[in-house]
Amino acid sequence: MRIIFFNIFLVFFLLIAVFFVLFWTKSQMAALMQMVWPLALVVVVPLGVMDTVFLLNRKLLILLEEEDWPALTAYLEKKVYEEGVYKPRYIKLLAQSCLATENFNGVVSLKNRLAAAKPALVEDNALIFGAAYLLGGKTAAAVEFFRERMEKGSPGDWLRWYYGFSLTLTGAYEKAGTVLGELAAGVPATGTRDTLVTGLAAFLLTELAGKSPIASARWRVRAEEGKNRVRKALKTAGKWTKKGEKLKAEVHGAVIRSYVDRAGTWIWGSN
Repeated sequence: MRIIFFNIFLVFFLLIAVFFVLFWTKSQMAALMQMVWPLALVVVVPLGVMDTVFLLNRKLLILLEEEDWPALTAYLEKKVYEEGVYKPRYIKLLAQSCLATENFNGVVSLKNRLAAAKPALVEDNALIFGAAYLLGGKTAAAVEFFRERMEKGSPGDWLRWYYGFSLTLTGAYEKAGTVLGELAAGVPATGTRDTLVTGLAAFLLTELAGKSPIASARWRVRAEEGKNRVRKALKTAGKWTKKGEKLKAEVHGAVIRSYVDRAGTWIWGSN
């Protein structure tokens, strides 16, 4: 729809130009061109680029606009599996379209294909692939997938959190508590920590505390530390809610919608 709007604008612009050509003298046109040609470039060149991009990707863009996920999946599977086109946006869109139709096995198959052909794309979309394991009920496979990411170097906070979260789902509470305790306490102390990660890690620790009498006291201390860090950083519950809504819009965030809300209630409930 946007491309149609901009092309209508372009046609209107051209009609005005035709009017001046027909009814103005050459000297008047020359003076006008000296004044408006920079504006014409600013309008025409971007529209030309947009039209070119649309024409080259019109089928993909139409399927996206219509939210026809089965057709989009089929289109992208042909591009990736048959034609061998491993464009990053194709990979991400294919994984997302499979999730939209609850084709979790399709996402896992894509991950396996990429692991052999383009392993860097597995890392780029690790949260999406991990979400597919969790949504498909394959918690043990999720643990293994996130563990592999941990062993590859310096994983981001969200990969570490999902590793801890997956461990809790499989009953590996001691390991989960170690991972989540570090996140709640801000370990390691380098870089900028996402406050949602800190809050969610602290909240999960409170749930784990009742499952391991040995580590219960230590985890509760870490949980309170994490809660205080979030409250100090965000100041108000509204800011947590705002950040939480952005997270829920992400594919991996949809997996933990209820946890985001429950963690927010726990952190800010005493306000």
